[in-house]
Amino acid sequence: MRRLLWLLLACGLSVAAYGLAFTFVAKKHFTLGLIRQLAEKRQAYISATPSPRVYILAGSAGLFSFRCEVMEPVLGRPCVNLSIGRGFGLKYDLARARRILRSGDVLVMPLEYETYSDMKASFAGGSSQGYLVQYDRAAWMALPPRERLEALFSFDVQALVAGSLEQVLRLAAFQRPFSIASFTPQGDYKDATLARVETYRERMATVSQPRPDPALLQGPTYAEERMQEFLGWARAEGVLVVGSLPTTFDDVPIDAALVDRIAHIYVDAGHAFATLPNLNQYERGCFYDSPYHLHEGCQVVHSRRFAVRLRRLLLPNAG
Repeated sequence: MRRLLWLLLACGLSVAAYGLAFTFVAKKHFTLGLIRQLAEKRQAYISATPSPRVYILAGSAGLFSFRCEVMEPVLGRPCVNLSIGRGFGLKYDLARARRILRSGDVLVMPLEYETYSDMKASFAGGSSQGYLVQYDRAAWMALPPRERLEALFSFDVQALVAGSLEQVLRLAAFQRPFSIASFTPQGDYKDATLARVETYRERMATVSQPRPDPALLQGPTYAEERMQEFLGWARAEGVLVVGSLPTTFDDVPIDAALVDRIAHIYVDAGHAFATLPNLNQYERGCFYDSPYHLHEGCQVVHSRRFAVRLRRLLLPNAG
């Protein structure tokens, strides 16, 4: 009996040590901490502006290629970029949107093509689980017990090493180039300058162009089914969701049937779909470090053009 008690005590202490290690000691200050800073910056802008608002939500395609700072004057209403990165998983993004959106708001979703084909593991995301435990405890505690435990025990040895290293760098007053100053008050990434583009020019000349998965034509995917739940909620709450396409190279035409398939995900749910005549495709010279990331010059041009298109959708009689 005593051995069993010692074993249970050892298990309890190991779980406690694990929890303390990943919630406090191996905390990712420079990566997940930056996401927290960005969330606070966006929330400050939301609190300082009137409703209704326009929001952008996607992975890094939304963060790098759509600029609310440029769209806002064209739309005549506040615009906030909620995008983080596809690695956070669409599940977290949709849950976050539910907490922020209000009746009358417009949510633009230029999701990366891969998102529509995500299975359960990708939909839930890996980075978001660690973020919830370390930086968004309120949202973590609001999860069902099973999902709360899954998030808590999502850390591994690699996370321990990376988190510990980030804490050491923080104590050493290390300043990483990518900081909260790289974002506008609306939450857009603004430092993809032409000067920095040169670093990635050779790579961008050879990287493959993302394309929609033809399997989308075969029927609903796991991610799409979860999106339908969100789209139904948005319609009931008086929120208009506008689907769009991510920005990609113009090397290869996108299959019209696949574009139509994506459009109907939104339209059939009572929402809308909008894209530019070029299907949001640009020459390779417009991109920064990824096929989804426009550099600042093209980001501004694309955002202005898309804002005009969106304004015509929202205010068809405004001219």
